Amino acid sequence: MKYGAATIFAVLGWIMLVVQPLGGHASTGGFEMASEDPGMAEVAEAVPAFGGVFIDGGVLKIWLTGNASESAAVRVRSALTNHVSDEFQDMPVQALAADYTYADLARWSDQLIDIRDAVPGVVSLGVSQRHNRVEVGVSDVSAGREALDNELARLAIPRGAVRLIEQSPVHQLPIDNSPSPWWLAVGIAVAGLAIGAVTMRRKRSVRT
Repeated sequence: MKYGAATIFAVLGWIMLVVQPLGGHASTGGFEMASEDPGMAEVAEAVPAFGGVFIDGGVLKIWLTGNASESAAVRVRSALTNHVSDEFQDMPVQALAADYTYADLARWSDQLIDIRDAVPGVVSLGVSQRHNRVEVGVSDVSAGREALDNELARLAIPRGAVRLIEQSPVHQLPIDNSPSPWWLAVGIAVAGLAIGAVTMRRKRSVRT
């Protein structure tokens, strides 16, 4: 079946009218919450002294409060294997003396979830397992330091438990959902109908 240019233009125009998306622009803010594997909470429950873990040179570096022994690090590795990933099972371990438990760091991080209301330029927040600290990223350290100190004092969070770093803001391009101009769609549809009418007249003239 062959379709003429008039039909194609008309259909295209009406489709543009019907499927115009609603709404304007959708964009995200400049704040990023650091995500942690949910299994870490179970590891912290299995080994209360657990303060975090990171991999360096193929070795599991495990933070432990109190007696940071290798046997305790092995227990953490078993918990990681059970609750996070079996890839940890055969990795060598190294125990590191931690200042804070993972459970405390996670709790303090949760308390700071609304920190943007008090500290200017916050772009990220989460537990830094590499540093055994809560980590707050701001666009300007000098502008955010005093406000952060005040907020930590208000929430009774140890200042030494929080690491403040300078970090570039998180930007995401806005999604343009604005509708196509209605007049363009109508114009295309009308043009298609007009072309169709002229074409039909010509065909009738040729036949007569």
